[in-house]
Amino acid sequence: SRDAAESYFESLRRRTYMTPTSYLELIGLFTELVGVKRGELTTKLNRYTVGAKTLGETKVVVDDLKVKLTAMQPSIEQAKKDTAALIIKVDADKVIANEKSEACAVDAKVAKEASAEATEISQDCQRDLDQALPEYYAAIKSLDSLDKKDIQEVKSFAK
Repeated sequence: SRDAAESYFESLRRRTYMTPTSYLELIGLFTELVGVKRGELTTKLNRYTVGAKTLGETKVVVDDLKVKLTAMQPSIEQAKKDTAALIIKVDADKVIANEKSEACAVDAKVAKEASAEATEISQDCQRDLDQALPEYYAAIKSLDSLDKKDIQEVKSFAK
């Protein structure tokens, strides 16, 4: 501390004195700093302790999972085999479905052609009907206008 006091005197040309009050303040400041550092160290120690505990728990969980994975290995292999067999079956079913789909497409094409032909016939019949209906209604109207005298005259033509 004497060296620091001399250095202070040389740079600022002021003397410093160590009084009992300033010494007690220095001790108080030092104890406060020690307390703060002790708190920081305690916090860091707690963090490391909790971290180590968590790592230990994680190691136990990982070891347990490794054991379970090893125990499940045969069932996983069986599941892989079952999946491969299922894929083969699905592929075979897909081929059959494609064949049926093609057959249905042919049937649908034939049905569409038949439907078009039936529609054409229906339209043709409707045109013929539309032409014949006015004559039919005219004939019915003529029949309604006939009386007994007209019928006897028609009978006389037959003789």
